[in-house]
Amino acid sequence: MAKQWNTEMQERFDKLQAAADEFRGRFDAIDIRFKEVDQRFEAVDRRFDVMDQRFEAVDRRFDEFETRILRAFKTQTEDIRADLQKVAEGFGGMLERMERNITEMRREWAETRTDHESILGNHERRITTLERAKNS
Repeated sequence: MAKQWNTEMQERFDKLQAAADEFRGRFDAIDIRFKEVDQRFEAVDRRFDVMDQRFEAVDRRFDEFETRILRAFKTQTEDIRADLQKVAEGFGGMLERMERNITEMRREWAETRTDHESILGNHERRITTLERAKNS
């Protein structure tokens, strides 16, 4: 009986050993698959890192672009403001010259009118004097 028991035990042990070997093989296969998946995740992680760097570069370019645009806009605005100031000053100067010219023209016209009135008055007196002399 001890021999038969030993044989049964050996068979059971062999079966258990075979099952353990099968499990070990499956675990090794699973371990290999996990390593492959892990490698894939690492590759995806590296790709994400590259994409992250690209996005950061694009963000920096947008920030730089925004800064350049704002700086250019500010410069253009200041230039336009300066140009408008020059136009306003020039227009103001032109209005002052026109006002001086109009004042001068009024003064000259008043002098001319006075001269004409004086001449017409003189002609009237002369004509009146001549008509009196003719009628007398």
